[in-house]
Amino acid sequence: MRIAGLSVWGILFAALVFNAISFAWYAVLFGEAWITDHGFAPGAGHAGAPAWRLVGPLLALLQVVGLALVLKWRDWPPLAGAVSTALTMALVFALPVLAYDTVNLPDHNVMAFLIDAAHLGAAWAVAAIILTLMR
Repeated sequence: MRIAGLSVWGILFAALVFNAISFAWYAVLFGEAWITDHGFAPGAGHAGAPAWRLVGPLLALLQVVGLALVLKWRDWPPLAGAVSTALTMALVFALPVLAYDTVNLPDHNVMAFLIDAAHLGAAWAVAAIILTLMR
């Protein structure tokens, strides 16, 4: 099934894997460090309105759709080109946006920025591979 020439199944699977990477990154690998580096109390990552938890998967889906559109506009490069495209997009779009808090907030939280930046690089690269293979 396709919408705008994009594989719906590829997008959904890439978004699912993106979310799995996010869960592993923030709940298993770097969650406590990320929470501590932001100055939140331990366990604060699970506080707040549960409805906001639904937004995260939608943000991942939007990123995957955007990446799929760019890869399509590039005429679906081979895997190395797809990963290169994803990492270039992360470098010139996502990382500068992520850096605003690091640059402008008084604590200049470099470690949290690096955790977030590495997460996006990894998730976008894996999503690019999935999207290319399932195009």
